Amino acid sequence: CVHNLNTGSSFPTIQEAIDAANAGDTILADSGTYYENVVVNKSLSLIGENEYTTIIDGNQTGNVVVVTANAVNITGFTIRNSSGATDTACVALGNCTNILVEDISAIGNNGVGIGLWATSNSTIRNVTASGGIGIALQLSNGNVLENNSVTGGFQAAILLQNSGNNTLRD
Repeated sequence: CVHNLNTGSSFPTIQEAIDAANAGDTILADSGTYYENVVVNKSLSLIGENEYTTIIDGNQTGNVVVVTANAVNITGFTIRNSSGATDTACVALGNCTNILVEDISAIGNNGVGIGLWATSNSTIRNVTASGGIGIALQLSNGNVLENNSVTGGFQAAILLQNSGNNTLRD
């Protein structure tokens, strides 16, 4: 079950909870496996009950979690099984700023574990990421990647392309 902590409402899917949320709300997903592709298109916090037992599985279809809004926090999930194509990711941040992705396992058959496209001033922290590319930054500036465990398959563990002023540590 998925709960909006601000309104007290409960939903069967993460996407339904996001769709019904207001900007600034906090969405909490109980432990379990959610077979869905999620679009976060408003500023909110999306929290999983436990990083290892709260799973969003994209069923090998497209991106699993797409973020298109600013000021989004995502924490406490295993996010897995994007389509496996090099232009898809477990977590795809697109054209946004001030995003926090923390305590996430982005694993499975992925083209990219965590992908930042035209994303700035964001933090990727305490992430385990794997895929053809573990973490990819394209046209993305001023981001912090810290304390991550990243492996790349056929391309790279971390890819920085047309990106600057990014900090990678630990």
